[in-house]
Amino acid sequence: MVFGWQGFSLEHPDDWGPVTLTGTRKEGYVRITSPGRLGLQIRWKEAAGPGELKPRLFSYFDRLARDAKRAKVEFRREHEEDGERLTYRYNGTVHARGALFFSPPCGRVFFLEVVSSRNESFLVPFRQMLGSFQSFGQQPLETWSVLGLQVHLPPGLLVEKRQFLAGRTQLMLSKRGVQVLADRWGFGEQLIQKHGLEAWAAAALAMPRPEIKEEGCGLRLVQKGSLLKPRREALVMLDIDQNQITTLTVASRQSQWRPQWDWLT
Repeated sequence: MVFGWQGFSLEHPDDWGPVTLTGTRKEGYVRITSPGRLGLQIRWKEAAGPGELKPRLFSYFDRLARDAKRAKVEFRREHEEDGERLTYRYNGTVHARGALFFSPPCGRVFFLEVVSSRNESFLVPFRQMLGSFQSFGQQPLETWSVLGLQVHLPPGLLVEKRQFLAGRTQLMLSKRGVQVLADRWGFGEQLIQKHGLEAWAAAALAMPRPEIKEEGCGLRLVQKGSLLKPRREALVMLDIDQNQITTLTVASRQSQWRPQWDWLT
């Protein structure tokens, strides 16, 4: 499964999911956990360049060593240079394998590590997730992907709201003059079984009497704007194989924000 957030993405096992999402594109933290003992931690911070990575890593080790000392646990660490990044491992209150690197496309320093409550082998998942990592800089679209919801949107959007509910994942993103609402609805066929896709979409997206047009990938709904409300336009796509519906709604008076199908596919 792809996880995309704040201008970077990577792949993780399908049964892993995010439990902590904090910060902004400039600086933040994500934790994704498995049904077992393993978890993935990602920290990032904007930087003018790679600078000296070792002082950053040693400062991190010092903090972990203090935590281990307070817990009366032995702390062991090691690191090595791996091209332009540092890879490391440590054992203390938790056990981890990680990498510290600068990502030129987005101009940020990342800590990416797989952690466990036990000292066990997790080199394979660490290498797989590190190998799938990519970040976005000047590309026209960047990926937002979480819990099966995946959209590709122009850069510059900020997270305004998120909801992770049983059967529904929602992201609300915005910038000046634009609001984007992306939803993944589970049990897609069951949702439209009674009233059909058009009627369900108009009701679910709170668009009374919209203009509706069938297009190659699904439906396009348009709710005309007014002096007080911007135009709202939505794309609705039913995925029979996954039994889910993905909707993408944009509210804006700016013509360049008219949603496109490659934002969903």
